[in-house]
Amino acid sequence: MKTKSDLPKIAAWAMVLIPLILFANNLQISEVSLVEQNLEEDYIYINFAISWENSWKYSEGIANWDAVWLFAKYRIDEGEWQQCTLATDDAQHAVNTEAMFDASFEHDNNGVGGFIYRADPGTGNINWQDNRIRWNYGINQVPDDASMEVKLFGIEMVYVPEGHHNLNTVDLPNLDAEIFNDPQHSNSLIEITSEDAIPAGSIRWTDGFVWGGVGYNNGSSYGCAELGDTYPKGYAAFYCMKYELSQGQYAEFLNTITEAQCLSRQIHESNNYYNFRGTISGTWPQFTASRPDRACNFISYIDHLAYLDWSGLRPMTELEYNKACRGDQDVIANEYACGSNVFITNATTLSGAEDGTETILDDGANAAYYFDGYNGGDGGRGPLRCGIFATPGATTRQETGASYYGIMDLSGNVTEQCISIAGFRGFDSQPTYAGQYDGSQGDGVLSNEGNATNINWPGRLDAVGGGRRGGSVGGNNYGGQIDYRYSACAANATRNYEDGCRGVRSL
Repeated sequence: MKTKSDLPKIAAWAMVLIPLILFANNLQISEVSLVEQNLEEDYIYINFAISWENSWKYSEGIANWDAVWLFAKYRIDEGEWQQCTLATDDAQHAVNTEAMFDASFEHDNNGVGGFIYRADPGTGNINWQDNRIRWNYGINQVPDDASMEVKLFGIEMVYVPEGHHNLNTVDLPNLDAEIFNDPQHSNSLIEITSEDAIPAGSIRWTDGFVWGGVGYNNGSSYGCAELGDTYPKGYAAFYCMKYELSQGQYAEFLNTITEAQCLSRQIHESNNYYNFRGTISGTWPQFTASRPDRACNFISYIDHLAYLDWSGLRPMTELEYNKACRGDQDVIANEYACGSNVFITNATTLSGAEDGTETILDDGANAAYYFDGYNGGDGGRGPLRCGIFATPGATTRQETGASYYGIMDLSGNVTEQCISIAGFRGFDSQPTYAGQYDGSQGDGVLSNEGNATNINWPGRLDAVGGGRRGGSVGGNNYGGQIDYRYSACAANATRNYEDGCRGVRSL
């Protein structure tokens, strides 16, 4: 048995690196290799190139940027894939001189991953070579001479800065269970100005539909559960996925968990899956998606939490959804995530083959909601390609359907699954315990059954405490309005064609 001093400094391992092409609007990670192994301190660098389109960083005005969340998995001798623990000292990573890499966090600083983004203000495409992130493999108890495979994953994200956000103030005819300024409650909260605890009943919503959740009923409105100090309220800065989870990303997730976990998380055997534009097929561990860029539907709330735990993210709350859409702007009655309250234009006609380059031919189309079969493309009823409305000629929020911060498809396509603010689920009065959500973040590890393991994530086993916002291809146009809370406390434990996945991460 050789000692560390007897082994060569680099190449102590027999290593196979797997380059990964990711289908989130042309994000590509390539040229992956392991370099500069340190046998004394048990670390090695994951070297890679990264590129993506339409990047930005603004230092004035909105003052936000886009980024890529990077995390890695490894396996030894074709065993189970496990989470790589990255260094949490930013100075121990070495990325392109035009980039920054942030892997040190106040919340759950567990080395699961890090953000790469522009160092200086600017816009345009990214193409950075020779980036190195440090993997402290000794923490993972990996032998120096292990036969190794590594996968590096990336998810496009958007930085949502710290600051207040406004809640809806009036009872609107098109909406159900909308938050409003209840005149019978002098303490009705219509602005979030801190992350301090919110007393029970302070945020009020109309009693128009119980799937929006119930609690603290006075006969004409309901009030929120007590939202503790750790419940994320959207005031503190966070990152949000730029796009909804794609079918290609979910297929790769299925391939990288165990066979037993996959049996719980695979979605293609759901009833009518292929009738609603689902394209994932195959068997474990060789699933593929023929339309990898298309938003992934048939994601149950439990699937949603499992993916976020595995990737080191966390579920967003209803209040964070509100902030991600509206920012710190004043409320516009009946507004969509694009900042307009005019009747949004639905996508009905696709151009060409749906190979990742397809566009929408309808003039002014900026959302996808109910339509019984697209013209062109693959046809059928279901979700579209992630970010499809962000075409080169589109320059405004209304043209692209983007939120205040540049987050795509928060109105329509597939639902945005969130942690509710309600204390009780309306249709069966089950307590949600949603107010006890602590904002803890995924650690990359699932249970043997394939479930999220964060015990303070409400509904991780039964979906109680979760909800759906933002509308979908299964609903009408006003379902995509920011303040429409029709199903804000009615997450699905089973799978249907409307539901997708989008996560966030605290700093």
